[in-house]
Amino acid sequence: RRVLILSIDGFRPDAIQLAPMPFLTTLLIRSAYSLNAQTVYPSVTLVAHTSMLSGQCPAKHKVDWNDYIPENGYAQVTDLFDIVHAAGMQTVMYVGKEKLRQITEPQSTDIFTYINDRDLVITDDLIQNFPADFRLMFVHFPTTDAMGHTYGWLSPEQLSVLFRADQAIEKIYTELETRGLMNETLFIITSDHGGHATTHGSSMYEDMTIPWIAFGAGILPANLNSSITTVDTAATAAFALGLDI
Repeated sequence: RRVLILSIDGFRPDAIQLAPMPFLTTLLIRSAYSLNAQTVYPSVTLVAHTSMLSGQCPAKHKVDWNDYIPENGYAQVTDLFDIVHAAGMQTVMYVGKEKLRQITEPQSTDIFTYINDRDLVITDDLIQNFPADFRLMFVHFPTTDAMGHTYGWLSPEQLSVLFRADQAIEKIYTELETRGLMNETLFIITSDHGGHATTHGSSMYEDMTIPWIAFGAGILPANLNSSITTVDTAATAAFALGLDI
């Protein structure tokens, strides 16, 4: 009945055990997942998130910039939020980067909240103002990417904030459980891109490889060996909600 997509910006799969992320590690046992999923090129935040939430490659959605540039408008495709909102279902976006506003038009999001802060602060605000009627929710954690650019990917500083992101995921999961919503929610945890040194955007394996983890309602646990890309996220969400994409 509901889909929650959570993206940890700049999250490389090999960081899960290094951070460590104990809650996410326990979730893997109950998930259908790949730790070798692929993002799109260029492997940058706005381009990749638009592909994630539209199910289209960059050549089709036409978002070829990676800053908040309002005059550029929005993605030039029908995206996941468009079809969910058109079906009369509540849509929610909680993001840590303002440029993600340009993924979909304002009229397709019933609730859009931009908080320029850490993942746990975003999570606490979400829980305090929890949209209990959501049918599609997208939550974006920005801190891992920021620490990667400052200190390097897989640096102790970046791994420490991934440990905090793991705590934030547990808070959201607990809120869903407390409200009795988890048994009707498909929860997808993924990322827009990885990174190397203090950067990303290339076609390198370290930049292109992302986790894709689905658990909750309707999921049979499995380590998925099939080829998965970020564009599969929107299609999976639409399928779960009984909508065509």
